[in-house]
Amino acid sequence: MRSDGVSETNQSRRSALTIGLLFVFSAIPGLVLFLGSSALVFSAYFDPSPRLPSPLLSVAVALVGMLMILVGIGRLRTPAYALIFLSMPLALFSFFIIDRNATTGILGPPIFVGIVVFFVYHSVRGFTGANVK
Repeated sequence: MRSDGVSETNQSRRSALTIGLLFVFSAIPGLVLFLGSSALVFSAYFDPSPRLPSPLLSVAVALVGMLMILVGIGRLRTPAYALIFLSMPLALFSFFIIDRNATTGILGPPIFVGIVVFFVYHSVRGFTGANVK
């Protein structure tokens, strides 16, 4: 029991609940915003249509979604983690530029993006001084 009358287990439950709620209500909607608006940016590049929102608006919404993800995973004070989320749509975009005819099939893009994100993640962890396991 601490000096203010709150037990350690009660405090850890509150902390776990806060982390869980923050993840559910910030990181998951942020991911949906980020991926959806990134898709709109790429749609504007590959198939311009007057029905699509402005690419600048889509980029702004993507940045808000990325910020929500960082808040939801508790990495707001480590902005280098934003590079991980930026690498996802950029890797996908560059993959579709390289393989325009989709010769690698349906598994090519996720494998390429996964490899790029893996290396960016470990680079960011090494740069920020986090223990890489």
